[in-house]
Amino acid sequence: MRIPRFFIFILFLLIPIYFYLRHIPILKNNLIPRFDELEFRIAHRCGKSILPENTLFACKEIFQKNLADILEMDVHLTKDSHLVVIHDAIVDRTTNGSGKVAELDYAEILKLDAGYAFTEDGKTFPYRGKGIHILELEEFFRELPNAKYYIELKVKEPLAAEILVALIEKYKMQNKVYIGSVSESVNENLRKNSSNKILVFSGLMHTGKWYLAYLLGIRGIIHPPAIMAIPDLPNLMPITENFIRATKEQNIKVHIFTVNDKKQIQKFQSLGVDGVMTDNPYLF
Repeated sequence: MRIPRFFIFILFLLIPIYFYLRHIPILKNNLIPRFDELEFRIAHRCGKSILPENTLFACKEIFQKNLADILEMDVHLTKDSHLVVIHDAIVDRTTNGSGKVAELDYAEILKLDAGYAFTEDGKTFPYRGKGIHILELEEFFRELPNAKYYIELKVKEPLAAEILVALIEKYKMQNKVYIGSVSESVNENLRKNSSNKILVFSGLMHTGKWYLAYLLGIRGIIHPPAIMAIPDLPNLMPITENFIRATKEQNIKVHIFTVNDKKQIQKFQSLGVDGVMTDNPYLF
């Protein structure tokens, strides 16, 4: 079977371009500030498998018992523009209420029981009626000013990015937080509002582009992200010694989520991964 001349021409055109791209120098990420202390132990949703997720109650328990280095959480915007700590866009799964966060006032959300749905055995609910609530992020900063935070912004509304950055600046948490979103447009808003003075983890597109460039050996064409939060999907994005070496060459922090197996956590630690998120901080 004869190969059309057009495809031969394209092939001869692409080969020199590829080798040219391979020789473009890689860039190092030089954004500051960076955490000075250890940050390997990250409590995903403030330890969702051992305590009511994304609650100040859970975060206090973890922080006071030193079960993790960083408290990971998610934030949404209420109808009256309060930035509250909750993973879902609706309150149904984790509380005794129902409805969208964006359609409820903060006063309405405060009435809900955020310990209502937590159970370890599927039969008992030890935190119901214990006064655990969905709270705004400001309460976390106020109550735990010395903790370190990993905050995922779940909404695309530009106002949410403005409020998040303003809160971080108000409580002088710039050196104690990582923030970001799966959406690059949200991340651009965060970088713009913070003047690049708060570290923003990369979205899905930026992470995917860097990883593909790494596989092809053409990392020089992609600006390195400051932090990559990567899912634990070994068949899709295997984390190897070569991968970690490449990220360290470009000063990229790597955090893996969500790992609930102790041996896997130890494996990532031995590879030199910067941080691992788990639902059960006792595994650390």
